[in-house]
Formats: sequence, structure tokens, C-alpha cells
Amino acid sequence: GETISHMRRNVAQTIALEELVTISGMSRTNYVRMFEATMGTSPINYLIGLRIEEASRLLRSTDRSITDIAFDVGFSDSNYFSRQFRKAHGQSPREYRKRHR
Repeated sequence: GETISHMRRNVAQTIALEELVTISGMSRTNYVRMFEATMGTSPINYLIGLRIEEASRLLRSTDRSITDIAFDVGFSDSNYFSRQFRKAHGQSPREYRKRHR
């Protein structure tokens, strides 16, 4: 719970797994195991999902460039962002924006 609120509040910041482990007060192994059991995915994949969700909202509601949006939601590389976005939505950020305007 606490680590998920932390991710939601700081979605655009660089969040290291170690930071989440510290907040959880568990060992790294137990934290990751507990997180995966509860959320059905790893902490890092969950964070990527949150970032994609926020990026989707920005693509629908702003005219900011895709690169700007990628940086805004915490991706340091817009190609990596586009790959993750396509994995999540089955289309590129550009196609997504066209379809949802």
C-alpha cells in the first residue's frame, strides 16, 4: 500500500527498487515476492504501467510533443517509452493520440 502510493505520487521521478524496499521495511526478496503476489506484476512493471497511464492521459489532453510527455512521466529515453507504450496499447503514442483526440 505505502509503496504504491509512493509510486503514484512520484510517478515522474526516478524511483529505484531499493527506495521501495526501504519504504516497505521488508527484505528485497520478500518485498518483490509480496508485491508480485498482490499486484500480479513486478514493482518496476507496475511503475511502467502507471507512467504509461499518465502518458495516455497527456496524449489525449495536451498538444505536448511525445518526447516531452515521455520525459514528463519519468522515461529518460523516448524510444524506450514508445516501445513500452506499444506493448501496453498495441499502437504507438502517435497513433494513440490520433485515435483519441
